[in-house]
Amino acid sequence: MSQKTDLYSMLAAYAGKINSVVVREELFFSFYEENSGRTRRGGRWDDTRKRFLAELDELKAEGKCGVLMNEMGVTLIFLPQVFHDTLLQHYNAVEIADRPFPSEDTLGIRIPEQFYLRLDVETDLSGYFEIPAGGEEPAPISSPLIKIVFPGDFGSAMVPAEVFPRRFIEICLAKVQMYLQSSGNKEYAYQKLIRLFKGKETFLRGTVNALSMKAQECYSAIAEGDELTSAFWTHFCAMVIRDAKDRNVRLSEDITVVQAVYGIDAMNSCCKVTLGIRRQKDQAFKELWARLNEMPYIFSIDDIAQFTDGNGTPLLGIYTRGDLELWLRKQVTEAMEDALPELLLINVEKGGQYIVPKNKLLFVCARLVGETLNKLKGVVFFRWTEIFKKYARESAMDDDRDFERLLIRQLPAVNPLLASMLSDTKLLLVYDEMGASKEFASASSILFDKRRLLPYRTLFLLDRRELVKEVRANLPLRYTIPIISAIIAFFMRRFHGSRKVLEEAEPVQEKAKTENREESLRKMAASIVPQGEDADSYMEKLADRWMPLTNKEARKNTLNDVNSLIRDKLREDLRMKKAGTLDRDEISALALGIIEWNESLRNVSGRTSLKQYIELYIIKLLETATK
Repeated sequence: MSQKTDLYSMLAAYAGKINSVVVREELFFSFYEENSGRTRRGGRWDDTRKRFLAELDELKAEGKCGVLMNEMGVTLIFLPQVFHDTLLQHYNAVEIADRPFPSEDTLGIRIPEQFYLRLDVETDLSGYFEIPAGGEEPAPISSPLIKIVFPGDFGSAMVPAEVFPRRFIEICLAKVQMYLQSSGNKEYAYQKLIRLFKGKETFLRGTVNALSMKAQECYSAIAEGDELTSAFWTHFCAMVIRDAKDRNVRLSEDITVVQAVYGIDAMNSCCKVTLGIRRQKDQAFKELWARLNEMPYIFSIDDIAQFTDGNGTPLLGIYTRGDLELWLRKQVTEAMEDALPELLLINVEKGGQYIVPKNKLLFVCARLVGETLNKLKGVVFFRWTEIFKKYARESAMDDDRDFERLLIRQLPAVNPLLASMLSDTKLLLVYDEMGASKEFASASSILFDKRRLLPYRTLFLLDRRELVKEVRANLPLRYTIPIISAIIAFFMRRFHGSRKVLEEAEPVQEKAKTENREESLRKMAASIVPQGEDADSYMEKLADRWMPLTNKEARKNTLNDVNSLIRDKLREDLRMKKAGTLDRDEISALALGIIEWNESLRNVSGRTSLKQYIELYIIKLLETATK
């Protein structure tokens, strides 16, 4: 079996020997035979030829060579990598500035189209100058070679991808510099353009002088895309092209400078558009900042994505989601020394992320405390009512420290955002940074006392003793007169076993052993549903109260969404406990938590009806689970 040769290495070596990027197939085959150890004796020539053609086909499939035919019908083998390396040497040569760009014509070779990316200088090239602010290099082009085609008879340019765009444009600028240094072109250009830059003569003179002395340093000015520089290049390029087209005889120098200004004009056009887009984005982010400093001052990431400008145009259409996330990340991380960032990120467990301006955090927190006062009181009130109905107590009723711990436990279900803000160290840091200012004195006094966050019972204006009195005042005497409740409790323990009311972090659990779970759930539902009505029909009435939608399809979809949310939250809660251990108190707290965790539900006007609907739906799900 014949051994395979390294055909590509032999081709590259032969190309270097004859100093060409194309190889005549018949001449190279003789070289191949000689160096592959084969002769033409007997049938060996045919074997060698077959092996050669098979290996050549493999190189073609791998893109390492191309086969073409010249006008004389001679088969040629083209080596793109050798051509690429040779072309790169042209671009690194000092003389590149005083002659037209290398092309297929000047190099005497026709390159197969699959080996380059063809770009028309007037219609395609500007799309490849994606130059960000600051003039950084864009991502490299995938094709190793670019063919730039100029209009008319101004030829074309073969450009290695790695020199595009910066090195390519710097060479264009060097060509312009040579143009301005010859035959009085510098003064000619100044005089031709001065009428277009009235009042800007100093800028025009400075730009022309810079181009004639250190043109390559002008790259960054073009990349920045400022209005005056962009206007100069628009008029200068048009002038050079117009003058060249008006000449009957075009010299090599004319083609050289026209190719250069076409390239510069393409970049200038792109950067001018980029500057316009950048300005639009800057204005959009100013609008965004203004919206963040409007009520309610705190927004979720999804809320921010929905912001519009003064005309109602979505800002997310001006900048991308990626731009927005990058801007927010920068705003919440960058800060002056010894100061917090101007925007703060609040993470809410299972509730997403919120953004709030630093100078609004104390106000927002104080406002949320005021909005949560009655809600938190209602949860504790209902909890203690249920405990008294069981002729029991919990330590939070008698001890301020346990009462404080109870409030800390209950707050996340009532207002998870406020709970996260109060537990976040950024609140104290903001107070330290700006709390002493008169502007923030009112909010600071609501939240802090000498750098210490006030106890929750003080924050939410909850007096333990007064709250116990209120609960007792709303219950029949048998639950609140100590001697009567003690006797009833004694007999309940005697006949039904001792009951333990959980202390501190554990909620009260219902362990009714004389009734089965289905009966208990029916009683819970009966405490909500008016006498004479069944649970399903009453849920329909409740849904009509908190969801006054006339469109049947919209009503159905909304109801499905809410029910799905309830099921998800219930499943999450049941991971931590058995379905049979959820009591009336916990179902009520769970319903409040669902409302507070969802912004749309939080804004529903019929919150009482919504809460009852959620409680009944949870009970209905639990009834299904116990069957």
